[in-house]
Amino acid sequence: MLASHLRFIERLQPAAVVNIGGLYADRLIGERKGRDEEALLDAVAREYLSPLRAVYSGQVAMPTPNRSAPIPRQTRLSRGLDSSTALAEMLAGFEVTMLPSYVELVPGWVIACAVPGVRRRSTVGVTALAEARKLGVNVVCGCSGFLGIASETRGPSERRQTLHAVEVGHLRVPSHRAELRKPAFGRGPGFVVLEIEDGVVKPVLIPMKPNGAFTYGGELFGLPASVPVGLQQ
Repeated sequence: MLASHLRFIERLQPAAVVNIGGLYADRLIGERKGRDEEALLDAVAREYLSPLRAVYSGQVAMPTPNRSAPIPRQTRLSRGLDSSTALAEMLAGFEVTMLPSYVELVPGWVIACAVPGVRRRSTVGVTALAEARKLGVNVVCGCSGFLGIASETRGPSERRQTLHAVEVGHLRVPSHRAELRKPAFGRGPGFVVLEIEDGVVKPVLIPMKPNGAFTYGGELFGLPASVPVGLQQ
């Protein structure tokens, strides 16, 4: 999954790459308990940030997880590292910018990394829509494991407002996480490209096949045989 995504970034060269949600590979935190911080950060650098910086020199950013929001059990270890000196030094070394928990893309649109009082739902789009209602703006969020868009129109006709809520998906191998193996619409791997022009945000959902293949703009992206096995996540 990750290798295909990195090839896409290399080809597209977007204005920014924003990682919303968990930064750490699930096989390092869910199935290998007791792994120390140094080894975990080394794996993040080796398997994600170093390959990313090898193909992309633009802005890479991460919203800071909101500590007052509910934290799922399986991500507590990764969240616990967010304030560590070692993590800060590693991110600085790869020129990764830490953003606030809420980041305004354009007026009326925010990136949100967990909103207090909003728990993860088991239906695609519902978590993001709950965050959009609470914040009163259009939302792009991570952490739910779903890839999808939900919309809601509310208010009287003279003040009617339509909220759009986007969930950015994940790049995990489903077999590595029990929750991802459960049949659910929108739970497959994927990511989102936000096309922004003249203040208008157009979210483009990019679902990925189990082998990492996907299409964007009519072009097929896949996993070439030359990609190192270590990146075939």
